[in-house]
Amino acid sequence: MLDIPGYDVAALVEKSGKSASHVYARLSLLQLIPTVAEAFTHERITASHANLIARLPQESQAAAFEQCWRKDWQDKEPHLLPAKHVAAWIQANLYLSLADAPFDREDPTLNPQPELASPAPAAADTTCLSLRCAGRPVPGFKLLPRQGGGIP
Repeated sequence: MLDIPGYDVAALVEKSGKSASHVYARLSLLQLIPTVAEAFTHERITASHANLIARLPQESQAAAFEQCWRKDWQDKEPHLLPAKHVAAWIQANLYLSLADAPFDREDPTLNPQPELASPAPAAADTTCLSLRCAGRPVPGFKLLPRQGGGIP
């Protein structure tokens, strides 16, 4: 759809009234393998399940899709498990463990600490807000005070 002239994320946000993150999440569903896409289209799995699976390489999606279901011995049909179960399975079985990384995790060149330039006051306030979620700092981001004053 983004290949059609006049359609980009900003246009889709404006036309749909949804947030940019919602539009990006829905566009990521185009990466689903046909089996999972069909299950989502027929509402057999939720958007949360589909988004988790869409983030994976296509060769791993079928295995993750199988983990969406549980069939008890007395049930005729499998039951959809919560998306958090699938997320936990993905983390335990598909993500690589940093402990097994083939490099030195303490190497300072892996994640150098950038120096923040002193932005204009209005830009600094926007930066502060963009690095916070519901008034709490976002994990992984370090807020540095502006020169000449602290963060409001």
